[in-house]
Amino acid sequence: MIHRTVLIAGNSKAERAFALKTLSGAFGILEPDTFAQAYDLLRDSTIPISVLLLCINSCDEEALHFLKDIYNNATLYGIPTVVLSNHYDPELDDRVRSIGAIDYLGGVTDIKQLKRHVAQAARQQELNAPVIRNKLIKEIRYQLDHDELTGIYSLPAFCRATEHMIHFYPNRAYMIVRWDIEKFKLVNEMCGVKSGDALLCAAAHSLSVHLHSKGTFGRLGPASFAMCLVADKDNVLIIVDSIIKDLRIAFKEIGLEQLDLIDAGVYLIEDRNIPVNTMCDRAGMALQTIRDDFSKHVAFLQ
Repeated sequence: MIHRTVLIAGNSKAERAFALKTLSGAFGILEPDTFAQAYDLLRDSTIPISVLLLCINSCDEEALHFLKDIYNNATLYGIPTVVLSNHYDPELDDRVRSIGAIDYLGGVTDIKQLKRHVAQAARQQELNAPVIRNKLIKEIRYQLDHDELTGIYSLPAFCRATEHMIHFYPNRAYMIVRWDIEKFKLVNEMCGVKSGDALLCAAAHSLSVHLHSKGTFGRLGPASFAMCLVADKDNVLIIVDSIIKDLRIAFKEIGLEQLDLIDAGVYLIEDRNIPVNTMCDRAGMALQTIRDDFSKHVAFLQ
């Protein structure tokens, strides 16, 4: 019974024909006509592919681009690639290995040699499968827990991390601080999305610097952030002022001068059993009380 499947792709017809003749019977074979079809097969989780055999010519940039796409995809780089060309090219050897191919065969006409190299690649894939699977799980978990643009916690991850922290230290008093970048929508309209993204990343970086190991923090919405830290009003004011200073620099870098950069609402956690997102809503209620009050930028829920 055949358990291993080889996907043969590439523009070199002679090498494809040689590979098909050599490997048929020893392996299951998939032979798509185009790179797009090959990519779709590789992404199809219902088809277990042991090895990708890429049959290319020395100057085949389309094939090299295809190879790069595979190794830039976190779910595909666990599939080993063997590259086969009609003659040995040391420059091509270096290029395909630097991209991610595990083996390169140039000018091979020995049937046994090709079978051996493909079998070794399949075996390596089987040996690496648990490690690759664990790495993928970690990467997927990180992607789910972190905001794609800023790299800090997303709302669900912030809530989980905060809930864990406040229950792990039951004798410490904590507060939730929710703050927004003022007039952010206007910034996007005037300066473009790229400038808006730069401001959001600057805000996230500022949080990472000033709140590092002192609490939890995350992005709640388009221009809304939250942090949870030990209840200390003076410390909150210091951190908010520090963030304002950092954002003032970020605003200047995109050519804007803005006096009112952020407003913040603070909720002192009294009941640790209510959901963290509800705590954020209560901090948001405090924030709403100073929306039109230019005399202060931090409000505490009474």
